[in-house]
Amino acid sequence: MFHLEQAVAAWRKHMIAQGIKSARILDELESHLRDQIDAQTGTGVPLAEAFKIATGRIGKGPALKAEFAKLSSRQTRLPQLFRIGCFVSAPFMIATSAWVLLDSEIPGRLVTFFFISGLGVYLGSLPFWYRFLPNPCHRTIGIAIKAMTFFMACFPVLALLEASGVIHVPGNESTTMLGWSLLMAHVGTIFAYMCLDLERGVGWGLLDCPAHDKFTELAQRGIEIAYDEAAALGHHYVGTEHLLLGMVSCESGSLMDVLRKYNTDPEMIRAEIAKVVGTGVLRKSARDIPFTPRAKKALALAMKEAHAMGHSLISGEHVFLGLVMENEGVAAIVLRKLGIDAAQLRRDIVDGLGPGGDGGPLPVVA
Repeated sequence: MFHLEQAVAAWRKHMIAQGIKSARILDELESHLRDQIDAQTGTGVPLAEAFKIATGRIGKGPALKAEFAKLSSRQTRLPQLFRIGCFVSAPFMIATSAWVLLDSEIPGRLVTFFFISGLGVYLGSLPFWYRFLPNPCHRTIGIAIKAMTFFMACFPVLALLEASGVIHVPGNESTTMLGWSLLMAHVGTIFAYMCLDLERGVGWGLLDCPAHDKFTELAQRGIEIAYDEAAALGHHYVGTEHLLLGMVSCESGSLMDVLRKYNTDPEMIRAEIAKVVGTGVLRKSARDIPFTPRAKKALALAMKEAHAMGHSLISGEHVFLGLVMENEGVAAIVLRKLGIDAAQLRRDIVDGLGPGGDGGPLPVVA
């Protein structure tokens, strides 16, 4: 029996042997490979044949290595700017703070200088370890980034109004230097997340990933289960198939009603997904693996549908509808095989959830 994940792993090793050793390039090629496979299987081509066709279209290692060498200068421009910005800003932050704050006998200013020095060390070392930054789609991290971004956006405005004499903000040199240092460290962190998205190809999507608090509690639980499903299948990414398994595992009342209408249940969906993607080596579940581009697209469509229906939060039903409307991922292929139509599904979900998004059947967690 053909196992897709084992075949993809062998293909990656073959690409490495042919000279493509960059993890970023391999991830990008794998993303294209999976897109080609999904397109072929969507037309009824058997999975093994689809894989053979996709690898042929992707090309051989030496030719790909030459093509990526031409593009490498363009793709490394942002990380270069990121490194330069950090290496220039960090010593400037520390030197300026020393000049302003140490010219004083107030002990509190000395403490502030040491704190700013810590921020400088953080910013200066960020290019060496930024790949280990936590997942911004995690609820706590997302809220922290949002709060810091709001605070940092207000700080320059307040500083400008105070300099113009329009308002008076209580504080001293310590407060001012600490505020500007926090701003530089925060900008460097956002820059680091942008570099991560560029490098991974299937990045976290800091700018287009719906915030965790935009989902209902049941949908949040479904996304957490999606990470566990990816680990159970031995995958190093969260795709549309994992999101689908996560949403149906929560057994939302109205979603279960929709599935029963199509004579479908979670186990049938799981069996169909296993036929398409196979399984890899069981790995430990983690919350820091990225969403694939199609998974992010499905979540964006879910958010759009929730807004169109006048619902304040994204439910599991919206995510389910987004997976169908995405149209090209594994989840969409599986649901089409099971006879689920996007237009009818939308009507069923509207009827089940009610006009406000919370008037339908109460969700029940298994």
